[in-house]
Amino acid sequence: MNQAPATSGRVQGRRRRVGTIANHGVAIEVAGLPFLIESDSAEFLHLVATRTAWLTATGSRQPVLNIHYTVTPGDHTWPREGGPPFSIEGSGTAARIVGEFFAATVDLTTRSVRASGPLSLFLIDTIIRAVLPELFGDVLLLHSCVLARDNKAWVCSGPSGAGKSTLLSLLPGLAVGDELAILTRHRDTLCVRPLWTDERNRRSLEVESVFLLEHGNRHSRRAVGPAEGFRRLARETSWPILSSEATERTFVMLAWLIDHASLWNLRFTPDPGVLEALGG
Repeated sequence: MNQAPATSGRVQGRRRRVGTIANHGVAIEVAGLPFLIESDSAEFLHLVATRTAWLTATGSRQPVLNIHYTVTPGDHTWPREGGPPFSIEGSGTAARIVGEFFAATVDLTTRSVRASGPLSLFLIDTIIRAVLPELFGDVLLLHSCVLARDNKAWVCSGPSGAGKSTLLSLLPGLAVGDELAILTRHRDTLCVRPLWTDERNRRSLEVESVFLLEHGNRHSRRAVGPAEGFRRLARETSWPILSSEATERTFVMLAWLIDHASLWNLRFTPDPGVLEALGG
């Protein structure tokens, strides 16, 4: 079986054990929230416990979600990019995630998930992404990478192919998170916390600027107006799939970001000189 990578691992450092396998389960922490992953497959639990993007769940807090995963037989292969196709249907507090070789039933009333599929973490990642907007309050889950220096962060967003991975490879010393980030507000300050990160970068950082990425033949940036910013960032936002209340919270948070953040369009070439264009 081929394991579908859900994060590039570019900012995660050396491989380390993140969980202890006990009673057929591994406790993990994602964006400060504890999850419990259970399975009868020791091999699957080993994958969970050695995933570098996750952290050990700390303390004795109750998990926000219990995910029980059954490994199904078969030699399944994923597409090279983007993972396998799937659909999500749901309303209220229940949802179902279905793909060709996997399925999951989510019940937020009981905070439980029953899932089955190949020996891969792809479905676990998909479940966590789907429920995070429902579990948080006023947050925005944004498809973006994060660069940081001197306790200030640059959030760099854009669709696949816009240059997020390129930017991280150009400035590895500033990279603190790739793929997804959680944006929150504290009074009038925008803060960010990478979703997939390592032990060193688990705290929230104050956001200095938000960049919308484009490839170009030279480094340049321009201020982005509210209409363009909302249109482009809405496409990169992970919208809630169950409750209208969570959708409204996400909409309000996106509008607040547009109104308060320093928002730029960044065109850049694959050259470390892009740091100057970022404001460094």
